[in-house]
Amino acid sequence: MRKEYIIFHKNVVYLAKEINRAFNDYWNRELSEIELKELLWKWAGTGKLFKADEYSKTIQRLCGKERVQIMDKLLEGYQRKIWGRNA
Repeated sequence: MRKEYIIFHKNVVYLAKEINRAFNDYWNRELSEIELKELLWKWAGTGKLFKADEYSKTIQRLCGKERVQIMDKLLEGYQRKIWGRNA
């Protein structure tokens, strides 16, 4: 059964809950790493995942350290792409 995820959320709290759901599905092998990465890139494009050059405090608090560390790896290059930074 294909899982569906909302891309555009009302606020950051709902986004964090959806991120947690996607990670849980990934850890339960219901979502591939490629699918998780694609979702994270889409969510990053909504403007709710980041505040300036870091994850929003709400995302950090509700998603937790482990998920944020994995997001760092899966979103590697995203902010450099957006803000024109060099690796």
